[in-house]
Amino acid sequence: MIIWILLFLLASPAQAVEKEIDFSLKSDKSIYEVGRDGSYDYSPSIIEQENGDKYIYVCGGFVSEDDNRGHDAIFLTVINKDGQKTIDSKRVLTPLVSNPKSDDAEHACAPSVIKHSFSLLEGGKEKYLMYYECAPKVHSQTTGQWLNNFTQICLAFSDDGIEWKKYNEEIFNSEHRFANASEPPTAVVKTSEEMNSKFGIQKLEGKYITSAREYDINSYGVGHPSATTYGGKVWLHYYDSKGEWNNRGIYRKVTSDGFHFYPETTQIKQLKSPYEIKYVETPMNGHDGFFLGLMVAKDVYYNYSWDGINWFWTEEGADEKFYDNYLGNNFLIGKVTEGKCMAPGGAGLVTNKLGIIKGTNVEFMMNEGYLGSADNCNATNGCKCYSKDEDTARGYTWQSYGFSGVLTNSNGRKPGDANGDGLVNIVDYNIWKREFINNTKDKADFNGNGEVDLNDYKIWKQNV
Repeated sequence: MIIWILLFLLASPAQAVEKEIDFSLKSDKSIYEVGRDGSYDYSPSIIEQENGDKYIYVCGGFVSEDDNRGHDAIFLTVINKDGQKTIDSKRVLTPLVSNPKSDDAEHACAPSVIKHSFSLLEGGKEKYLMYYECAPKVHSQTTGQWLNNFTQICLAFSDDGIEWKKYNEEIFNSEHRFANASEPPTAVVKTSEEMNSKFGIQKLEGKYITSAREYDINSYGVGHPSATTYGGKVWLHYYDSKGEWNNRGIYRKVTSDGFHFYPETTQIKQLKSPYEIKYVETPMNGHDGFFLGLMVAKDVYYNYSWDGINWFWTEEGADEKFYDNYLGNNFLIGKVTEGKCMAPGGAGLVTNKLGIIKGTNVEFMMNEGYLGSADNCNATNGCKCYSKDEDTARGYTWQSYGFSGVLTNSNGRKPGDANGDGLVNIVDYNIWKREFINNTKDKADFNGNGEVDLNDYKIWKQNV
């Protein structure tokens, strides 16, 4: 849903450790965009198919003539390898706004899509999984009136990435099927006990009720899911407000079938803001791969972790200068188009069907647009990206834009680039071959294990 997560945070980067990975733009101009006139489209999730088609899922609003205006839904755009849109902003998942008891009665937003197979699910047939923010209606305990909503995480399955069915726990357990369009979903990641206690949230006769008189930023709930596969399982990272600003942060659950999670929930203590987290299956600096995270504040910043737990820089308090002075100089990968601002919602990394990035050439999408009175921006207060269209309807100008970037060692050399010319090509192969035959390791030890071997050739081939 459209909400600004306040991100005035103090970070204490591990400055004693030298940065090992750079992520830089190849071009300042977007290479494709997704959006519609008269509504917002943001918080993208992107899968690149084996044939080169990109399936781009975004959180979008309904245009003015739609009965569901005021509620978020999920829209799909497909861009083929030639850059042509074969599907343009098709609504593929709609909140069940007609059912006040549904876990997505208010919104369906912030999708994260992968494709995977599970041995216990339809005989191991590959299916698309979409984790998404689902917001139910929450009613006042005293008056019974709709008060507000919080977010949880729901799940939908698809055979083709276009037609989706939601997961409903009762229906699946009793009838072994997924819900149809008129049946409500069941949240697979629910609000925390801490938040339920603080706001007096409970479910009675199918409806969510609260004893709170009003909500604040701490009542966001759980959301911003980001799914990737690792070790044959799905790792789901998500933001949890926990009902308390100091306890908010990123948490991780692991599942073998998509919806039955292992009992352990891991808190990523260094990360406080919503993140897009994916696994990069590319050897670098002696590691088989690493986790890459994107975080949106003033711009798009990256972070990385070798084990998924310990990240290079951390967030701990409240100092806005951190973004300008440290992240802006060391971890900034994307600046918005001249005249525009960063729009709400997370950035999205382009991955394969498993939610994995292979190689060092990386594409990502971020949200850009203009602002209006709803975001304290007008023509007279010095706001740099004011648009009168935003006064008419918030999000009218927000769209998602694709960019290309490259991951390199902080010494500037890409894995597989033996001669340091910025390219990975036949010249580097010849250097590898020579050092492999002669048992030397001057330039072609790409994985840093002290040997030039066939694993280094694989790294060269993967990045050529």
